[in-house]
Amino acid sequence: MKQEYEVSSRELNQYRKQLRKQLTAHDHKKPYDAEISLGKGEYLPAFSVHPQIMRPEVMTSIHLARYLHGNPKLYKGKRVLDVGAGSGLQGVVMGLNGAKTVVFSDVDPHAIANSRENARNLGIDKRSKFIVSDLFSKIKGKFHLIEFNHPFFEGISVEGQRVKGTMIARSGLLGQFLKEAKRHLFPGGILVMPFYHRAPKFNNPNERAREFGYKAKEVLAKKARTGLQQGPISIYILKPVK
Repeated sequence: MKQEYEVSSRELNQYRKQLRKQLTAHDHKKPYDAEISLGKGEYLPAFSVHPQIMRPEVMTSIHLARYLHGNPKLYKGKRVLDVGAGSGLQGVVMGLNGAKTVVFSDVDPHAIANSRENARNLGIDKRSKFIVSDLFSKIKGKFHLIEFNHPFFEGISVEGQRVKGTMIARSGLLGQFLKEAKRHLFPGGILVMPFYHRAPKFNNPNERAREFGYKAKEVLAKKARTGLQQGPISIYILKPVK
């Protein structure tokens, strides 16, 4: 049964305040190289972030990348899909740690160009594919793991700001993703998704999993103390219910 959620005026103001902070910080005009720390003294060298592409080193993306880096058994030797790839951080991490094939997809052609550059610079482009796609519209085949660092603030508007699809999505995006993803998973395949708990809970994969026929497991819970998304975050693995 579909769950119903109500958002108070106080919560809405908090969401908009957070979004304005993120949108302002991501309005960068020039490309730059980010320092991507994967933990234990390990770094990705010269990781490029193009203009107007989400800055992964200051978002929940960095914690997802570190989780994937530390758990290669989830994807080693397997076919993986990075949905909403942006600069390509998650797909690059999986490729460097043994994924057999990495497909990068994003609705923004500029993001795909950014992913392609990083995959080439870090030596995984020969095992990678790059697709401009709105969710699964251009995706073919099945995967052992699909990762989606989805927009946490879907359905929240911010006046006077340039809307970026990486942070504010059309209404219903999460539900559409969960519904369509099943058709692109091999038997035993999984979804890996993060969530920032200061965003609306109706965009939490854990809250929506049962509604779309998945069982969710929280595999990481921590409090982020740096970056633009400080506070409690989680990473979930979702498996279709047979």
